[in-house]
Amino acid sequence: MLVLWLPPSGPAPAAPTPSAPLPPPREPGPPYRVCLVCLGNICRSPMAETVLRASLAEAGLDGAVRLDSAGTGDWHVGEPMYQPAQAALARWGYDGSAHRARQWRPSWLAERDLVLAMDAHNLAALRRIAGSADRDRIRLPFLRRAVDAGALRPDDARLVEAVIDRIGSLAGPPEPPSRIHGDCWAGNVLWSRGRGWLIDPAAHGGHRETDLAMLALFGAPDLDRILAGYNDTVPLAAGWRSRIPLHQLHPLLVHACLFGASYREEVRTAARAALAS
Repeated sequence: MLVLWLPPSGPAPAAPTPSAPLPPPREPGPPYRVCLVCLGNICRSPMAETVLRASLAEAGLDGAVRLDSAGTGDWHVGEPMYQPAQAALARWGYDGSAHRARQWRPSWLAERDLVLAMDAHNLAALRRIAGSADRDRIRLPFLRRAVDAGALRPDDARLVEAVIDRIGSLAGPPEPPSRIHGDCWAGNVLWSRGRGWLIDPAAHGGHRETDLAMLALFGAPDLDRILAGYNDTVPLAAGWRSRIPLHQLHPLLVHACLFGASYREEVRTAARAALAS
C-alpha cells in the first residue's frame, strides 16, 4: 500500500474505471495466486497484503485468492514488519504483527498467477527474472490504472515501459536502501526560524534520490541550498541530477491516476528525460 498525498484543492479524482483483465490462472479453479513485491518486505508489500487480505475476506473471496508478499532484497529476511507501518495499520484496525519478511525467489513466478510490484524499480527487477511468456503477469498497478482510466494512452505506457526495461542502466550505481520520507514534496516541509521540519511521512526503504526528486517536482523554497547541503553531508553518486526525472515518474503516475490526463505530458516529459540521461 502506498500512502499518497491528496491536495486540499484542485480537480476531483477521476471516477473508477474497470481495470484491465487479469492474467489467466495457471491452473483451473481457485485459488488465484497473487504476490505483492517491494524492496525489503517490511513496509509497502506487507501492508498491501494485510489490507487486501482483509478486503477479500470481507467480500467473501478469501478462499478464492491466495496472497503473499516478498522483497527483492535480502536485507530484512526474517524481520517483522517495520513498527511504524504496523502502527499505521493498527490505527485502521489491521493487524500486521504476524508478518516476517521474505526475499522473492525466481522459482516462485511459476507458482503465482499475478505479481504486483510496488514501484518501477521492483518491476524492473522482477521482469529481468521473468521470460517473455510471463511478462504480463508482473505489473506496475499505477501504470495500468492510468491507461485504463484514459489518463495515459498506450503509446505513453510504452514510453514508461521503455524506462522500466532500461532501469538497471538508468538508475546509477547500486546503493543500499535508505529510510526515506516517501512523500517529500514542499507541503510536507514546514519552516520555522530558519529550520525545516519534515511532516506526514510515508516512510519506507527506498532510494535516497527519490526524496530529492520529489522536492524538485513541485518546487521547494531554497531548493538549491537543500540539495547542495545534502550532497555536502552525504555525497550523492555522480549524475544524480540527471536521474531526477526517473525518480519523479512514480509520483507523476500516481497523480495521473488521481487527477487524470492533465498529468499526461509531465509523465511523457519525465520518461523522455530519463531515457535521455
